[in-house]
Amino acid sequence: MTPAIPGPDPQILAALRHAHTPVIFLDFDGVTHPEPTSGPVFIQLPWIEGVLRAYPQVPVVLSTSWRESYPIDVLQSNFSPDISPRILDVTPVMDWSARLHHPALVSRASRQAEIEAWLYANLTISHPWIAIDDRAHWFEPGCRHLLFTNRRTGFTGPDAERLHQMLLERLP
Repeated sequence: MTPAIPGPDPQILAALRHAHTPVIFLDFDGVTHPEPTSGPVFIQLPWIEGVLRAYPQVPVVLSTSWRESYPIDVLQSNFSPDISPRILDVTPVMDWSARLHHPALVSRASRQAEIEAWLYANLTISHPWIAIDDRAHWFEPGCRHLLFTNRRTGFTGPDAERLHQMLLERLP
């Protein structure tokens, strides 16, 4: 029998629900480092962490494909000690039939559907969120929640400015 994977802390979720605090869904490849990866990984992570430090109430859920190969504690270890505890969870891995049979109407776009499924299970489907990703085709066209990064550079200074703006628009 596979041991149950603990989900996010219910008290943290209750506080997020009450405060209507936005959640950031973070990809790795093409975001925290350029893709294809030819050098060190996570070299752009300091830009993201810099923004997160300005918003200590905002949590992160990992939507990276790395969640399929590594446990959450290993993924958290890539973050600075002050940011690592804010990594709440990972999104579910959903195939097409899971999206079709999900109890809530979720997107047909793969990554967006996984994010919406996580929101449905843990907060509400309408809870504010931001996805930082380098693959726009994994989201509905014109998705207002997507901060799209250039996969060849990963997250940069202009992306940090846009993230600040997106967070300010979503904070109560």
